[in-house]
Amino acid sequence: MIKEKVKYCLREELIIKAGLIILLFLAPLVFYPWATTFTITKNTTAQIILFLIGGIWLIKQLEQKESTLLKSPLNLPILIFSLTILISLFQTNSLYDSFNELALWGSYLLLYFIVISLINNKKWISIILTTIFLAASIAAVYCIFQFYGLDFSFWRKIGGRGSLFSTFGNPNYLAGHLAAVIPLAFILFCLQKVKFKKIILELIIALLYTSLLMTLCRGAWIALFGSIVVMLGAIYFFKKSEFTFFRQNKVWVISLILILLVISIIYSTPNPLNPVELNVTQRAASVTEVGSSSMQTRLLIWLSSVETISQSPLLGRGIGTYGLYYLSSQGAVLSQKKYQKYIPYTNKSINAHNDYLHIGAEIGIIGLAAFLWIIFAFYKNTLNGLVRAKNRERIFLIIGFMGGVTVLLVHSLFSFPFHIIQNGMLFWLILGISVVVTRELEEIGGDKGRKSLDNSGGKKFSSKKHKIFRIFKENIFLRRVIQIGIVVIVISFVVVKINWYRADIYLKKGEMLMQMENYLRAVEELEKSREFNSYNGRNYLPLGVTYNNLGRYDEAVIAFKKAEKNWITQELYNDLGYAYLKIGNLEKAGESFKKNIYMFPNIAEAYLNLANVYVLQAEKDLEEEKVEKAEEKLDKSFMIYKQGMIFDKKISFPDRLIKDYQRVAVEKVALDSEEINSSGLLVREERSANGEIVMGNPYNSRYFYDPQDSSILDILSPWAPPGEPLYFKSFFYGEDNIKKNLSAFLEVEDGEGNSIASLEMKKNEKDLFFKPTEEGTIYCAPTVWSALLKDGLPKGEYQVRLKVKDGEREVAEIEKRFKIFKEKEISGKIIEFSVPQAKSGEAIIPKIIFKNQSIEILPVWGFFKIINNKGQEIANVIIDKVDVPASADKEFEVSWQPEKRLPVGLYKAEVIAIFGKDQADHRESLFLVIK
Repeated sequence: MIKEKVKYCLREELIIKAGLIILLFLAPLVFYPWATTFTITKNTTAQIILFLIGGIWLIKQLEQKESTLLKSPLNLPILIFSLTILISLFQTNSLYDSFNELALWGSYLLLYFIVISLINNKKWISIILTTIFLAASIAAVYCIFQFYGLDFSFWRKIGGRGSLFSTFGNPNYLAGHLAAVIPLAFILFCLQKVKFKKIILELIIALLYTSLLMTLCRGAWIALFGSIVVMLGAIYFFKKSEFTFFRQNKVWVISLILILLVISIIYSTPNPLNPVELNVTQRAASVTEVGSSSMQTRLLIWLSSVETISQSPLLGRGIGTYGLYYLSSQGAVLSQKKYQKYIPYTNKSINAHNDYLHIGAEIGIIGLAAFLWIIFAFYKNTLNGLVRAKNRERIFLIIGFMGGVTVLLVHSLFSFPFHIIQNGMLFWLILGISVVVTRELEEIGGDKGRKSLDNSGGKKFSSKKHKIFRIFKENIFLRRVIQIGIVVIVISFVVVKINWYRADIYLKKGEMLMQMENYLRAVEELEKSREFNSYNGRNYLPLGVTYNNLGRYDEAVIAFKKAEKNWITQELYNDLGYAYLKIGNLEKAGESFKKNIYMFPNIAEAYLNLANVYVLQAEKDLEEEKVEKAEEKLDKSFMIYKQGMIFDKKISFPDRLIKDYQRVAVEKVALDSEEINSSGLLVREERSANGEIVMGNPYNSRYFYDPQDSSILDILSPWAPPGEPLYFKSFFYGEDNIKKNLSAFLEVEDGEGNSIASLEMKKNEKDLFFKPTEEGTIYCAPTVWSALLKDGLPKGEYQVRLKVKDGEREVAEIEKRFKIFKEKEISGKIIEFSVPQAKSGEAIIPKIIFKNQSIEILPVWGFFKIINNKGQEIANVIIDKVDVPASADKEFEVSWQPEKRLPVGLYKAEVIAIFGKDQADHRESLFLVIK
């Protein structure tokens, strides 16, 4: 009896079909809170199941005496599409990312062919659709619970629509899936004749619709509307007679419409059932707001995608590499003056938010054309089937499948459903079932098993007619070799995916420990993650950050360079540059910060770091008496600081820059030099003989950015000891900056308003930075102007007034107060120092507050030390230099993570703050280490 059941299961492929049902149920629902993303859990689960059942299916196909020819109207475009994917592998620079993407698309194609091979009657189509409805309903219910604030305690609290991620991890992913399921549910609702089941389907549609509205996903709403238009259009143009069906069932249809209308009203107006501030009406109205941040961000992503396509239009950059090239393409777009308005929306994106652009970027225009061919073949096949169909059940199923596919295709214009495995599988599943339904069956109902099919797909055939299958049937050895190969490939794939998933879990643990500042334990987890998956750059980035926090800078550089291969974020180059600074490699540090600015030009921290590098390089030049080079670097630093201030208004010029300019002034007077240099921002350009711009390092190409695109004039508050040379430096940016007769004059007044000195400022015309556009229009560029007061000023408070003129016309004016005083007047002190008790093994985090008692910005750095009860120094942590604002308090951020657990007992902590010229302050504090 058992043996007969096993034979029956094998004969009817029930194991494969059962695996398919499990797959369709789990893919939308499975998640693991301690993985980094929902996506990796779903991808791992779905791909393992698919490859297992796919392997069994392939082995069984080779064993069948009479095989099912996997022929369908979509085969040729699918073949071309598959070939373009394989050819693009020769373009890739990351086999790891290409392997992951290849596994994704391979899963889709495997699902498609399994469906057209095995699903051939109404019973299994019904089971599949029921499974889809059940999974979508569970996800929708969870979303509704989240809408009303009911959720698991382990989730991080997120406000707004972002909290409605359900089992999908993102409200947009969920909305796309629900919108695609609704047309299928509606069609079955129309076809269902049993009253109880009809009510259940009506409730399911209402449930899915409610959750869809709650997500506030405009792209999915538009997609569903487009789907309705396509479905009604198909009926009107091809089966107009079927409108009688709606008249015959008008009570049910009207009841459903009323239910959906009530739901729409509830979530479009303020009421107790709709507690959110942003309702459906407001969200829908925002579709027309082209200037909204979400729309501007998408436009930037699309422009960057087009830039990527233009770099390799025919074959693409390689499957799975979109995210690798996105940032460099974004940098290329934002380096153009006409696209500077998108700088505030700079982002890292691994998806194009338009799957057609995404596909074109990765596998080229040829691959995109093949994909569009698949879509065309689907609609052609379904419309032909619709015209031929006489059975109402088949007619409505075809229309429903067209509706579901249309949702996903329209949503692909604004999102990336083909790169979300549960949504992508739904697309290919519908394609497969539509091929089955459009075959000329004697009947689509009943459980009579397989029916003879016409040439449009799936007919039985004799292996004698097909040489390739005859080879497999007659050559047992070859068949066994292929089957063993399939088993090996499937097992290897499963093992690799499991190990990579384990790596992701260790990565998540490491990131959580980093948030707790427990870097020693974090590095252990992150190194385990690296062991299980040494190809994923995402594993290396937090590892490098952890190494930085532990002072292991050489190891941090190695980790960051490996992360750079396929996981670049705005933190990567900043942290890499920081590691290089700690090592003392200023050149490499500067390169890292320039890359960061090129890819993320809206990050103020990157400008500050690069400006600081130029200051350090200038100080080195001053020590070597290279005054002109030092001034050039200080001018660059001055302009880069000014650019950073555009993105962060709290930034101010560091006192260190001012003092270095004063050192330059002293050296210039000593050398009796009257040359006053200025320099452009970040880049020098040369022109070839034909007048074309010749760009050097692409990471250097950047226009100065001002969102208002207005004139900016600023002057650096000067400082010098009384009677010593005083250097005035000003920054000017504006359209008038390009004019040849532009001039700048400054006047120095004492505290009573009396004029003391009048100076004409100078700029170096040949160093002026500007770029022409394609039409030859000249844009303005920032410049630094200089004036040197050789004899200096006496001690006291002064005011400087700077005017920029175009001939006699005044272009801009600025006033600023400054003070001349001896350096010893710069002072400060530690006003609070304490160390809370800590548990053995935990990080020691002191509280250190420093007060700047001067009227200038005061750079402060120092040391934090710990001494045990034997008087031995067991820790000496460097406190990084920070600029404390004038007359303000600043709390230092410092911690120490012991490599080994500290014995329980009493310890002494010391802090030394170093500031000004040879000034320091010292404090001590006792603290306990407990179990």
